[in-house]
Amino acid sequence: MSYVLSDDNLKSENYSVKNEKDEKKKKIVLISVNLLLLFSMLLYGINYTLIKYFIKLNGSTYIFIILRSILTIPIMIYIYSSKKSEPKKKKLLCNMKEMVKKEKNIEKKLLLKKNNNNNLNKNSHSSNKCYDNIKHYDDDNKNNSNYMSSDNNGNIYNCEKYETCVNIEGANDHCLSQINKNDEKLIPKVAYIPMIISSVAGSLRQIIVIVALQYTDSHNVGIIQPTIPIFTALMSHYLKIEKMNYITSLSIFLSCIGLAITAEIWNIHSLDFGFLLLLTVPVTKGLQVIYINIATKYVNNNMIQFFEMIVMFFIALPFGILGEMLFKKKYNIINEIYNLNIYQFLCVIYSAIAIIFICWKIQIIALNHLTPISVSLYQSFQPCFTFILAKFFLNETIGLNKFIGTIFIVVSLLLYQYRFHKKIEA
Repeated sequence: MSYVLSDDNLKSENYSVKNEKDEKKKKIVLISVNLLLLFSMLLYGINYTLIKYFIKLNGSTYIFIILRSILTIPIMIYIYSSKKSEPKKKKLLCNMKEMVKKEKNIEKKLLLKKNNNNNLNKNSHSSNKCYDNIKHYDDDNKNNSNYMSSDNNGNIYNCEKYETCVNIEGANDHCLSQINKNDEKLIPKVAYIPMIISSVAGSLRQIIVIVALQYTDSHNVGIIQPTIPIFTALMSHYLKIEKMNYITSLSIFLSCIGLAITAEIWNIHSLDFGFLLLLTVPVTKGLQVIYINIATKYVNNNMIQFFEMIVMFFIALPFGILGEMLFKKKYNIINEIYNLNIYQFLCVIYSAIAIIFICWKIQIIALNHLTPISVSLYQSFQPCFTFILAKFFLNETIGLNKFIGTIFIVVSLLLYQYRFHKKIEA
């Protein structure tokens, strides 16, 4: 488990298949990631049950949000203290370093064969080639010619300085400044938008689920989860990540029928406010996994999680405080937290550690290896865990329409998964 959760061991670039041993190692990691995703679905099911239990003990959802936000502070400190810049996680650089090194080796051989006059010509030609190669990967860099130095006698490249030019990790402040700046930044500019969207979407989803459980049963949260991969596919089509076809359209149609049966759409008065709130969960979750997947190409896993947690802190904490004061008409927040019993406090601790730390960590790791839709497909297991926990621990009544609607949703999911695997095999 610890091996799989290690960022150093789970970098996808570490598992490029070079031989049979590497292929086996990659398969082991992928199996471990899939098992971790399944385990996280169980943790989510327990979380919904405990939040509902917290509310049944006359706990305020806003106090739950406030306290959980506060409890994430030590987790954020731990994650931030363990952060590290990843100069090798550079999708934007592609294979520039390797290409320029090859260029350098060829140039060295030419320099040994030619006389000083030829060396001067070749050096000038090589400088232009190096400049063109670097400019190809970073259009904003306009000062690359400053990184080539010449001998006082023959204007020949100084090999040591040339190495500094092409070695991104060892570059100084004047060498490839724009690329190097992104290299040392924990969040490069290209990752700002994906990080912000995924963090805000994840924060809103957490708040929506907690508030919705005040008005609806915990098993309804599980019912909504299998619709997430369908909505993720829909958003992927809109964002031009994946194309729609008739099977995807049929899956979405069946999923909508399942939701209608589950919600008893023919009896509109039976719809509770909590269930209506939960209908926004597939959208927020879909956005979260899509943009985390993009962010993992540029940013360290720990930094993604830290950024998501700090955004959630600044969204959830004010929301909880304002909600408690405006809707509950209670202004002594500290006293309300102090009045919680030990069981309620343990529910909040579990949610902070199991969901915000462990499940978010697993999700980010999985998105380094799998597509957003593949990760979303695991949401179909949540009703299995949630139904059992809700029935045995909360004694919730689960009507026949809930089971029928869930079956429709799961069938639509399996249909989409079949098409997804067929596409991979093709």
